[in-house]
This record gives sequence, structure tokens and C-alpha cells, in this order.
Amino acid sequence: MSLFLGLLELPSKIVSFASNYSEAKEASLNALTEYERFTGRYSSDPNAWIARNVMQESSPPTDEGDLQLSIQYLGGGRYSGEIHSIHMIEHLPVPWSRILVDGKVGVRGGFEGVVLDVVENQHRAYASFKLRVEDERKGTLRLIPNQQPDGVFPGEVVLWPTEFKMAEGERGREFYRALRRLNTETRGEPDSMTAQPQ
Repeated sequence: MSLFLGLLELPSKIVSFASNYSEAKEASLNALTEYERFTGRYSSDPNAWIARNVMQESSPPTDEGDLQLSIQYLGGGRYSGEIHSIHMIEHLPVPWSRILVDGKVGVRGGFEGVVLDVVENQHRAYASFKLRVEDERKGTLRLIPNQQPDGVFPGEVVLWPTEFKMAEGERGREFYRALRRLNTETRGEPDSMTAQPQ
């Protein structure tokens, strides 16, 4: 009789498992990968380290790091964010020094990211990188470019957790140089609108 009752309850148990599967999978994934270690604001400037700066102002100071990263967790092992790179201003023809980041957690728990921009309604990838925990006590991450030179990163960089406000970005100097060269070739003279910023 108990076997018969167990069989009758089986469909409801299957439905219950199916309805809770995605949440259970998400919780398991989070526990395995410790996804929160890769979320937040980071700076290459050690002076911006959160432990050195107890915020007492109404608005946090602006980050002065050459490399700044902001990452949020979307769920399912996926991340999105933004990156600001001074190195990119000089080496890539991007109009702005602050562009997008997409990321995911690898099967071994590491972070794999792509630096990209939207060009003509399509994603254009500029570089890829990995993040690993550098110092668990300090909360620092090590950013490792997958290829060098890539125009975005000067090399491996240690990033410090910070609450400083991320830079809005700067005009890409290499982008404006390219515009100026193009304008000179087509018109024979530089245009003040595309003059290289100082």
C-alpha cells in the first residue's frame, strides 16, 4: 500500500523538483564558484583600497587608477560591467576610454572576461582576460590578459577593491589621431573638429 501511495505522489515530486531546479542549480553554482569575489569596484591604484579609505564624504572621491573595473553579477555564472583604461586611450582607436565588459565563471571557478564595444549595432571585442584572487584577506584580484600586446592592458595588473567613484572616461587619443589622418587624406587639411585632444 505504501508503495502505491508513493507512486501516486511521484508526479507532484517531479513537478516540485522541476520548478525548483533553476534556483537549486544557481545556489550550487554560486557555492562552487564563490561568484561574489569578482563583483564590485576595483582600481589599479593601491591608494584607493577600501581599507585605507573610510568613506566620510557624501560622494566618494573619483578613482585615479590607470585601470578601473566595475563588475556586477547577473546570475547563472554571467557578469557584466565597465572598464576604464588609460593604456587603451593611447593604443586603440576607441572614441572613449570607458567601455563594456562581459564575463563568465569558468568550469574551474575562474573569471573569464571580454572587453568590448558596440559598433554598428554589433559587439566588437578588443581583448580578453582572466581574473583570479590575488590576496583573499585584502580582497585584491589579479587581472591577466590572454594576449599581449592587446592595446587595453599594459600587462598583468593587481586590482584593489574600492568605493571611489569610477572615472567617466576620456577621449581616445588614438581614435582622434585616426580621424585626423583620415580627414587629412580626404580633404588635404586638418579639421578643427577632429583635432587631436591635448
